[in-house]
Amino acid sequence: TGALNKAIFLAKRSDEAAKEHPEYFKGGHEKSIAEAEALVAELEVMLHLPMAIKRQDVKKLRAVLTKADDCNVESELIDQGKLLLAQLDVTEVLQKATAKRDEPKLVETLQKARELGVERAKIVKAEQVLAMIYARAELEAAVESKDAARISAAITAAGLAGVPRKAITDAEVVLATMNRPARSPPTAKSRPTTRG
Repeated sequence: TGALNKAIFLAKRSDEAAKEHPEYFKGGHEKSIAEAEALVAELEVMLHLPMAIKRQDVKKLRAVLTKADDCNVESELIDQGKLLLAQLDVTEVLQKATAKRDEPKLVETLQKARELGVERAKIVKAEQVLAMIYARAELEAAVESKDAARISAAITAAGLAGVPRKAITDAEVVLATMNRPARSPPTAKSRPTTRG
């Protein structure tokens, strides 16, 4: 593309000279320059895109795809690059939502990740975190309800979903105190009364 860029530069200089001395020139090179610039842009896109895809370089992908859009360059490789960029973007959001345990963002992003075909392992990890969030919320609601059967079921689900042990232990303590038989207040033993 270096030689083509030099030719474009020289054609532009020639046009500038023609504007200063129109008596020596007939017509300009605008159309040829525009065609050459479009060709250079397309060559640069097709040269840089495969490496950006291979390296999964988000910054480079975004730059190359923006240039392709600006120059109206279309190809299957560009479509592949756009899909990869969308996958990488949604994966980043999914990882952040997973780390922050952000339930609404996880729900929203998981759907997009499935639609875009994001790597299954990343989806499974986010689904596990979401299941743990739901199980913990149910455990807290069950404890609030004071319903022994609900608490017991929530403890089991929380254990399977990976809820932190402390939350489960706290719920088990509540359940244990509910299942203890109520003690009757101590009564004074009757003493035999003596009359006499």
